[in-house]
Amino acid sequence: MIPALGMHGTGVWSYQDNPAPIERADEWHDKVDVTTKAFLGLTVGCARCHDHKYDAIPQRDYYSLVSVFASSHYKAYPQVPKAVVDEYEKQSKQLEAKEKDLKKFLDQASDLYAQMLFAETEDYMVAAWKVGSQKRVTVQSVADDSKLDAELLERWVKFLKKKPNNYSFLKSWQDMVARGGTPEEAKKLAHEFYLKLAEVNDKYLKLKQDNEVALAQFKTEQEQFDPLPNGLKRLLNKHQIDLKGLDREETYLWRDVFDQDIPELGMINPNADDKRKPGLLKLTDWALEKRLTADLASHVARAKAGIEAFKKSMPPQFPFVYGLEEEKEPSDLKVFVRGNPYSFGEDAARAYPSIFNDGHAKRFENGSGRLELAETIAKEPITARVIVNRIWRWHMGRGITDTPNNFGMAGERPANPELLEYLASKFVADGMSWKKLHKEILMSRTYQLSSAVVEANLAKDQDNRFFWRANRQRLEAESIWDSLLSASGKLDLNQTGGPSEDLGEKMVRRAVYAKVSRMYPNDFHMTFDFPTPTISAERRYTTNVPQQRLFFLNNSFVHKQAEALAERIQAAGSDEAQITKAFEIVYQRVPALEELKSSITFLRDAAATAPTAPSAARVISARADAKPESAGSSWMEAKTEDKESPDKPKDSPLKSFCWALLSSNEFLFID
Repeated sequence: MIPALGMHGTGVWSYQDNPAPIERADEWHDKVDVTTKAFLGLTVGCARCHDHKYDAIPQRDYYSLVSVFASSHYKAYPQVPKAVVDEYEKQSKQLEAKEKDLKKFLDQASDLYAQMLFAETEDYMVAAWKVGSQKRVTVQSVADDSKLDAELLERWVKFLKKKPNNYSFLKSWQDMVARGGTPEEAKKLAHEFYLKLAEVNDKYLKLKQDNEVALAQFKTEQEQFDPLPNGLKRLLNKHQIDLKGLDREETYLWRDVFDQDIPELGMINPNADDKRKPGLLKLTDWALEKRLTADLASHVARAKAGIEAFKKSMPPQFPFVYGLEEEKEPSDLKVFVRGNPYSFGEDAARAYPSIFNDGHAKRFENGSGRLELAETIAKEPITARVIVNRIWRWHMGRGITDTPNNFGMAGERPANPELLEYLASKFVADGMSWKKLHKEILMSRTYQLSSAVVEANLAKDQDNRFFWRANRQRLEAESIWDSLLSASGKLDLNQTGGPSEDLGEKMVRRAVYAKVSRMYPNDFHMTFDFPTPTISAERRYTTNVPQQRLFFLNNSFVHKQAEALAERIQAAGSDEAQITKAFEIVYQRVPALEELKSSITFLRDAAATAPTAPSAARVISARADAKPESAGSSWMEAKTEDKESPDKPKDSPLKSFCWALLSSNEFLFID
C-alpha cells in the first residue's frame, strides 16, 4: 500500500540529490507523520511538543511511535557478491582518506595565510581609503603603487563598506570616510582597528584551546547522545558543558574576517553550517592555491592528480537496493520536554497509541515493533475508511471526508457516512484489494456522471457534497505529460520499471518514471502543481497561473508533439478526415458540425495560418530559450536563431491546428 500512497501523494521517490537517505532526527518524525495521517487519519504532529489539544494523543504516545522507527535504520542491500562489495568499500575508504588528507592540508594552509595577511591589515585599510577618496584611481592602480594584492584589496574595499548591523567596530572608520578624512586619520583608525581585531583573534584562539581542554576532560561515562537515524549519534556534551565564547559582536567580527562572509542583515546564527563566501582573509580554492610556494603547489597538484587517477581506477558503484534493517538492540527514546531534544522526560517505550485501546498504550515486544505496528494498523476499522476516502478523492476530486489526513475532532465530518461505511466494508471483504476498490468506484454510475449542472440539484447541494455530478478536474502533472505523448503517438508503454529518468524532451516514458528531486524540482512539475516531495501531501492543489499557458505557447516539447500529431493524422486523407481523426485522438469524440467547419476554414486559410515571418509564439519561444547573455537580442536576432536551429519543429497549418487542440482546456480538464 505504501508505494501507491507515495505515487499519488508525492510522486515516485528518488534519491537523486543524495546517494544515501537523509540522516537526520526529523526522519523519524516524518515517518510518524506519514504513517498516522495516511493510514489512521490522525494529526499527531502537535504531540511532538505537548499533548494533543483536540484528540486524545498524549506526548508520550507520540514518542512511543518515534521509538518504533528509531529502532530501525536504512540499509543498502547489495545486488552483487560480498567480495565485490568488500573490495569497493576498501577502495572507497582509501579514496576518502586521500581526500581528507588533502582537505586538511589546504585548511591548514588557509589558516596560516589568514594570520599572515592579518599582519598587513593597516596597509590594506589605508589603500582601501585611497580607492574611495582619491580621484582617477582604481583598485589595481592603488594595489600596484602600494605593492599589495589587488584581489585582497578589492575584498577590503567591500568589507569596509558593510553596514554596522552585525558589529560596530567599523563605525568610526565609516564616519571618517563619509566626512572626507585625512591620510593621518585613516592611518590612526586603521591602527586602532588592527589592535581591536588582534585582541578579538587572540581571545578567540585562547577560548578555543580552553574549550578543547574542557571537552577532553569530560569523562566518557558521563557522555550523553541524541540518537540519529542509521545508527548515528549526536554528542550532547557540548550543549551541556559550560563552554566559553566571544560576545555577539566579537563573534561576528571574527567569523567575517577569518571564516565566512556574514551578510549585512542581522539575526544571523554564528553556529549555522551554511555555505557562504569565504571571510575577508580566508583563502580557498584557486585564491589559495595560486599563492602557494612552488613546492607546496606541486604537492597539491600531485595529490589532486593521485586522487583523480585513483577514482578512474576504482570499479563502478555496485548496484544496491535501499531498505530497512532492525537494530540489534531496539531502543526506547525519552520524551522531549516541550519538544526540546536536549531536555529529556519520561521513557517512551515502543507502543501503539492509547487512543485505540481505551487509554492504555499497547506495548510492542518483537524487535523494533514495525511489523506489530503495521499489523495493528491494518486491523483498525479507521484504516479502511481512511484508505477508501483517499482513493475516492483521487477519482472524484473531493473526498467523502474532505480532510484526508484528519479524521479527528478538528477534521471535517463525512458528507455521506453510509457511503464511506459501504466502501470500507466492501474493501475489507475484498481482502483490502486496491484494484477491486478502483474497479468498484470506476464502474459506478456516480463516477460516470458528467459535470453538467442540474439546477434543481444545484439549489439543494451547491458544493456537490453528495456527488450528483462530476467535479471538473484538471489533469495532474504526470497525466498532462502522458497525454501529450499519447496524442502524438510517441508514448512508449514497453519501458516499464527500471531506473528513473530526467524529465526532458528525450523522455518518452510515462511521467511516473521521471526523477523527482527534493532540492531542485523540475520546472514542468512546479508549473503544474506537483506536490513538494519533502513532505507528506494529503492532496494536490490546482492553480491557474500564466506559466501554464506559456508552457503550451512556448515550450518546444509541446511543439514537437503537435508536429508528431500532425504527421500521425495526415494519412487520414481529406481535411475533414484529418480533423475528425485529430478530435478522436485528442478529445475522444468527433467534432461538432460548427467545429468541423471552423477547422476546415482554418486549414485552408494559408495566408492566416502560415505567414512568412515567424509567429509571435515562435519569437517568444526563441527569446525564452536564449541564454542569459543574449537576453537583449533583437527580434531579428531571435528570428535568425529560430531559422538556423535544425531541432525547431516546422510550422504548418496542420501543425498549428494540432497545437491548438493540445493547448485547449478540453484537453487539460476532465468533464
